[in-house]
Amino acid sequence: MEMEKINENTMRVTLGKEDLAERGISILDLIGNQHDVEDFFYGILDEVDTDHEFRDNGAVTFQLVPSGDGVELFITKVDPEAAEKMNLPKDAEFDENNSVMLSNLTPDELDQIGLDKDVTRILKDRMKENLKSDSKDQRKTTVEQPEKASTSRSSQTPEQSENYVRVIEFETLQDFIDLTRNVIFKVSFGSDLFRMDDKYYLVIKFSDEEVTSGTVQDVYSTMLEYGKAPKIPPIYLEEHGQIVKTRNAYEWFSYNFS
Repeated sequence: MEMEKINENTMRVTLGKEDLAERGISILDLIGNQHDVEDFFYGILDEVDTDHEFRDNGAVTFQLVPSGDGVELFITKVDPEAAEKMNLPKDAEFDENNSVMLSNLTPDELDQIGLDKDVTRILKDRMKENLKSDSKDQRKTTVEQPEKASTSRSSQTPEQSENYVRVIEFETLQDFIDLTRNVIFKVSFGSDLFRMDDKYYLVIKFSDEEVTSGTVQDVYSTMLEYGKAPKIPPIYLEEHGQIVKTRNAYEWFSYNFS
């Protein structure tokens, strides 16, 4: 394990595969199990913050980024007044320890949230590196939305709102990661990832008014090559499932696990 002070407010802790194994945890555990994430973050903070410079001085944010076979953990102390002004995602809030987990942010969310500028720059640079890697990856399948036809589109009627949502079940988180590694969707959709009964469920939502039934089916069929169609409605997952990543799950995993 290595610790580097980025500035007076932020430290970066780098843990390799062996470091994680020594602590009895894997990258997939950290991504897919919120309880493990909290225990891991606080344990690492206790190890590196021996002078209690971060733990006892205002609020703290944690940002976890997969890196090779390990992870990088950015720990930032935030002035309490500044913390109140942070534009946090709906699924993130400061807990009783005055800390917040920010492990699943996309580039746009990084700009909006008000994180430390040095951390934001480093994280966005890392994501750009992943995108460059994506563009050179010849193994990936690309699913695109067809161009608008100049003739009647009666056979490609835009989907009604109740048909905008699809659910895909994955036996393991690795199955979902394999999908994000191998398939690029150049179609706009939102995606939430849930965990329930040791399985993972991706809920995809199409909001573009120009999306057609054919496009929806193309995306869904491609995803089913890596999972299957469950008989579980999205509302049941929202009420009974554990949230792994909301809003941009597919995009985030594609950025960080390409």
